[in-house]
Amino acid sequence: MNEIATVYSADMTITQQVTGDLYTRFIAFFDAKPKTIETYTRALRQFFSYLSKNGITQPTRADVIAFREGLKIGHKPTTVQNYIVAVRLFFKWTEAEGLYKNVADKVKGAKLDK
Repeated sequence: MNEIATVYSADMTITQQVTGDLYTRFIAFFDAKPKTIETYTRALRQFFSYLSKNGITQPTRADVIAFREGLKIGHKPTTVQNYIVAVRLFFKWTEAEGLYKNVADKVKGAKLDK
């Protein structure tokens, strides 16, 4: 991912600009298949674009939920579900790395038809 994302240290006060290295570390952590990596890339690119367009520098759980609701307007439930899974995994990883708290914990995806 070539975009620059703002990520905060564990104390949530010091900002640092993080480039593709952060994304590379994230993907390596999950050891995912190429198709999954493509999905995660699309999902996180859209999420970071949403944050940027809305001037959000310290995302909260409410921001993740608003992102999900926006996705529901133009995407199928399976796409919304996949994107939210990627965002949840990303924040789970950032918390494990001590970079940012997990603001996406327990945020549900879209309801899927059976």
